[in-house]
Amino acid sequence: MIVRVVHDDATSASFDLGDGLTLAATSRGAWANDLVVRVEHPNADLGLDDPLMFHLLVGRGIGVDFVAFEEHRQLSVDPDSARYVRRVLRARSRSVEVSTDPVVRPGVGDAMRTDGADGDAPSEGEMEAAFDRLRFADTVNLICVPPYAADGGSPAPSVYAAALVVALDLRAMVLVDPPDAWGDVATAALMTGITSLQSANVVMTYPAVRAFDPVRDGLERTFAPSPFFAGLVSRTDATRGVWVSPAGLDGQLRGVTELEQPLTEAEIGQLNQRGVNALVRRGVAGPVVWGSRTSLGADTRGSEWKYVAVRRLALYIEESLRRGLQWAVFEPNDGPLHAQIRGAVGDFMQQLFRQGAFAGSQVREAYDVKCDLETTTPEDAARGVVNIIVRFAPLKPAEFVVLTFQQMAGQAGS
Repeated sequence: MIVRVVHDDATSASFDLGDGLTLAATSRGAWANDLVVRVEHPNADLGLDDPLMFHLLVGRGIGVDFVAFEEHRQLSVDPDSARYVRRVLRARSRSVEVSTDPVVRPGVGDAMRTDGADGDAPSEGEMEAAFDRLRFADTVNLICVPPYAADGGSPAPSVYAAALVVALDLRAMVLVDPPDAWGDVATAALMTGITSLQSANVVMTYPAVRAFDPVRDGLERTFAPSPFFAGLVSRTDATRGVWVSPAGLDGQLRGVTELEQPLTEAEIGQLNQRGVNALVRRGVAGPVVWGSRTSLGADTRGSEWKYVAVRRLALYIEESLRRGLQWAVFEPNDGPLHAQIRGAVGDFMQQLFRQGAFAGSQVREAYDVKCDLETTTPEDAARGVVNIIVRFAPLKPAEFVVLTFQQMAGQAGS
């Protein structure tokens, strides 16, 4: 999911089709300035033309070079029609919407356009408010906040902090890019300027990367690393599993041509020991991630959430069980329910065990599930809560991690 944020002074591109019909880009900014909106009349050459109907094409290019990527056919200017232009565009178009309703059918041809403008960079408050829109997404695993100022400056710590609030609620990870102040390894290792972002749900990388920019004729330029790292995480999840560290020789940053700063082995160790993941070049593998720690991963902390893979596996289990146990809400909160929950959670954990998500060669070494009258007291049952304890041994480190859940149950009378 991409959340687009614009400053208050940004304006939308508009398209005047004549005869009272005006369209506007679906969001503000200069992104729509190269769009072309074209009107055609169906069957006019056959003498079967309906004076209320028209085709609307959205694309790019002039004259014979026009290529449409949206085609909305058999539109009507009749508000009572199922194909009324405003109704169809609202449901089907990702590019334009009706801003002024038509009086009659617009004439054939390309619309006159008024350009939109991006305006100034979004304020910190506008950025922070945008994160709440992520709550409407079905699933959010990673949150990236790429540079949004015209000069490519890094987001303020308060912006990342707002992202972290939402990430904790959604069981997601925030990928933090190197701030502008991190001009050298020593500064990065101290996490200068963002020490408030030390959290099990934060991943930091260093340094910035270089890649070809498709919107600047393929010229190479500097980018924040988080989008490339997010791609690596997604690829690792799909091919190997969320419990595998997105790092090492398999942790290639695809699309990256070079790193902004080469790192020595000593500097790599210095960063990793402080919970910052180093990006390095490794022979034929090219640029890779060499470290997989959360921002709580400093050796001196001894956190159980030291490693990204361990934290993400725990979040995955929590979210999966939250969704998978919703059926229990209206069941009587008693022994049979507890047995059903143990069976359902056990089946899920067994699947993960078979896929190699846990350390240990036997189930008792890998995980266990507890849900009974010991975990759920009569007082808990009276409050409509059933407590579930899940313990699992992650692949790294090989120590048990304990998760405690509360599931609503016995709500039939509410």
